[in-house]
Amino acid sequence: MLPVLILSLLLLLLFSYLVRIHLQIRKWTEELEETETGSNLRLTLSVRTPGFKRLCRAFNTRLTKEQKAYVKQQAAGKELKYTISCISHDIRTPLTGACGYVELLKRSLGYTTTHALQDSESQLIRHANDPQKAEYYLNIIQNRLKDLETLLDELFLYTKVTQEEYELNLTPIAPYPVLCDLLASFYDRIACAGLLLDLQYPQESLLVYGNEEGIRRVFSNLLKNALTYGEQTLSIIQEGASLTFANFVPTGIQIDTERLFERFYKADTARHSTGSGLGLSIVEHLMQKMGGNVSAHLSENILKITVSFCQTPAQMLPEEEAPPKR
Repeated sequence: MLPVLILSLLLLLLFSYLVRIHLQIRKWTEELEETETGSNLRLTLSVRTPGFKRLCRAFNTRLTKEQKAYVKQQAAGKELKYTISCISHDIRTPLTGACGYVELLKRSLGYTTTHALQDSESQLIRHANDPQKAEYYLNIIQNRLKDLETLLDELFLYTKVTQEEYELNLTPIAPYPVLCDLLASFYDRIACAGLLLDLQYPQESLLVYGNEEGIRRVFSNLLKNALTYGEQTLSIIQEGASLTFANFVPTGIQIDTERLFERFYKADTARHSTGSGLGLSIVEHLMQKMGGNVSAHLSENILKITVSFCQTPAQMLPEEEAPPKR
């Protein structure tokens, strides 16, 4: 009689265990079927056996990964929409200007046009077949198209340098010759802007760990930024593996140094310019790719932007310690 009772008890316990397993699986199934993608749902456990504990951890790990992927996808979608909305306005500006001057050019050459001109523009047209006006409009059109080319170049470069898989071939390199070459090509623009150049580079043979094209782009964008915002003197000061680009900013111009390296950020003086607002963001990403960093400081109307390079590969920050990307 006793064995029968023991067997019955065991069967009852087994049946109860099977029911609990069935209820646990049904509960998980309902939760997974009813939960939307990206939910923060995590499965709970009532059958606490080693096998079910492992299965529950595996489910929750997978749910966590899917949620992170979903959040990342949503953020990427919003960033793409923001990027398109910002860059489309900047691209449309020079393109619209070029189209407008094409209309004026056609009128100045005596061609009829089906597009109505603005009153302010039509007042400029006094005579047909005017070679001087035609040349003037052609030069403007050319400049507008160059602005558009520059915008697209910056957009494509920004898209490339922000990709995680994009890598630069890093070697020991002297920044000084690269800087001098750029200053020579920027000489006319610096002179036309009325800026006095103050170059202090005591260690001309200094080597840093970097990429020549990356360093060239960094210096080029910093020089363009100084031409856009700066007045009086442009100072370039080398201290060790760091270079500081400093220029005077006119009184009343508001520059938020905390946002200076954000994509599409423009200070007040550049709201009407053809710049895309990607230049300094490209500088930041390129410096990170080369294991360095960039910082900005504004004091007494002097804007200082400092780029710091690594002198050896050992100085490069591991990926997890690198500054966060914007």
